[in-house]
This record gives sequence, structure tokens and C-alpha cells, in this order.
Amino acid sequence: MCAFRISVSPTDSSSSPSSPPLTLQPPPRRPAVAPRGTQERERGEGEGAPLPREASAMGDISTAAASAEEREPQPKDPRTIARKYQLDLCKRALEENIIVYLGTGCGKTHIAVLLIYELGHLIRKPRRDVCIFLAPTVPLVLQQATVIANSTNFRVQSYYGDGKNPRNHEDWETEMGESEVLVMTPQILLHSLRHCFIKMDSIALLIFDECHHAQAHKRHPYAQIMKVVSRSSSCSTICNAQTFFI
Repeated sequence: MCAFRISVSPTDSSSSPSSPPLTLQPPPRRPAVAPRGTQERERGEGEGAPLPREASAMGDISTAAASAEEREPQPKDPRTIARKYQLDLCKRALEENIIVYLGTGCGKTHIAVLLIYELGHLIRKPRRDVCIFLAPTVPLVLQQATVIANSTNFRVQSYYGDGKNPRNHEDWETEMGESEVLVMTPQILLHSLRHCFIKMDSIALLIFDECHHAQAHKRHPYAQIMKVVSRSSSCSTICNAQTFFI
């Protein structure tokens, strides 16, 4: 429907007797306004236009899921990259205490990692028992701690003679309550055993790296630790530690 506005010219007595005719003028045209949905679609076609609410919500969900995956570490299974002989030796180590004699570069450390993985139910928190991995030098301690941490999901901590180690029973209780695999130099363990900071009955798995140092005629800390283990096994002290030598 179309409306018109009627315009009438004013009448003056001094003007000519004939009045101007009436004129019909259409009202001014208003600019056309597109429906709201059409405007949003047109803006959405432009570069940098805001995303629809549904798309924004989906983006928030995807971001939250990605953040959750970053917070929750994925399970690590060292068996997936193990060779058959490594799996066989690990199976044997589960049955008894053994010495693994292999050449350099044959993956002895990974066999130890497999053993830690298989005995994980004994050391995973909230259990109080731990695995202790001994390495004779500080560089080896740091190296083996990194390998274990990268290959498993256990809580790994390293200890060596830098003066920052736990110094009393309470400190060691805290460390063993928070960590599952303790990688340390043998002197740290020997000192802790002698002062009863660490007790043999709290060690579920004891691993000796470079075990050729553990010879009876030597004064090496490995040999001294083996004497403590032997005494603990032969007296009333409970010693259920699985021992593994590489």
C-alpha cells in the first residue's frame, strides 16, 4: 500500500482568483533495511567478521580439550620399542635377581626401564615403597634419570653430592612420599642406609648400573651396599627388594 501526503498552497486575497491545483506528493523514501539475519550473514562473509555463537562455542570446547590433554600426560609404555631379547631378559629378572651382561649400546638401561614398568604396581603412589636406581657418577645419574622420566610416567628424582640432598629422617620421608623412582650415586644410598634415613624394607626394586664395581675386595660403595643388603637378608629385618645388576 502506498500513502501520499497532500500539500495545499495558502490562499491570499491579493492573489489571482484562480487557486493553484492540489498536488499529491509521495512521502520521502526511507532507506531499505535488510532483515537482521541477512545483515549478520553479510557481515560474516567479510574478512575478520565475528564467528557465529555456535562456532565460537565449539572453538572454546576444542581449546579446553587441548589444554586438558596437555595437563594429563599420555601413558608411556616402554615395551612398544623393546626388542625381543630385552623383553626376555626382563621376564627373567621378574623371576629372580640377575646380572645382565651385554655389550655397550645393547640397551641394558632399557631392560631396567622395562623392569621398573613391570613392577610399577609396587612403587606407584600412594604406596610408600620406591625403586632406587644407582649410578656411579653424577653424569650417569642425570642421564639415567632423564631416560626413565622420558620412558615412563613415574615420578623420578635424582640425588648426588651437590649439598642439596635430604639431611634427616623427615626430609627423606617427604622425598620417598612424593617420588617413585630415586636415581642416586651409591654414596648417597650408603650414607642413608647407615643413618637409617632409608631402610631396606622400603625398597621394592634396587638397580645397580655399572655393577662391575660391586666386588667384594673393593672399597667401592657398591660393595659396601651389598654387605648391607646381605646383612638385611640374613637377619630379622625384612628385605624384599628385587635386585637387578647391569
